[in-house]
Amino acid sequence: MVARVREGDRLKACVGHVAEQTGKDIPGQYLPGSGSLEQAFVIMPDETNLFLKKAGKRVISGKDSVVRWSDRASGLDFEVRPTGWDDANGIWGYDDLPAPPRGPDPAARTT
Repeated sequence: MVARVREGDRLKACVGHVAEQTGKDIPGQYLPGSGSLEQAFVIMPDETNLFLKKAGKRVISGKDSVVRWSDRASGLDFEVRPTGWDDANGIWGYDDLPAPPRGPDPAARTT
C-alpha cells in the first residue's frame, strides 16, 4: 500500500527513519536501516482501516489488480497493489544465512 497526503491537506503523524533491526528468534536475521527511508505512523479512523483491509483482500485474491481510494477523513490518497513477492514468508534480510543446527537430530531419537 502507498499513501500520499493530498495537496493542500495536512496530516498528523509520527515520522522517523527506518531503524536497523536484528532478529531475536532467528539467529543471523538482519534488516539494514536507512538514513533516507522514512516511515510514518498514523492512527486512522475505523472506517478507513476497514476499507483498506477489504481492498487488500481484493488485491490478494486477484479480484482487483490495484485499488485506488481518496479518503476525505484522513486527507490521504491510497493505492493498494500486489508486492510482487513470490514468498513473503521465506528467508529475507539476512546478512549471512544461518548455519544448520548442530548436534544430534532430535527427530532421530529412539525410545
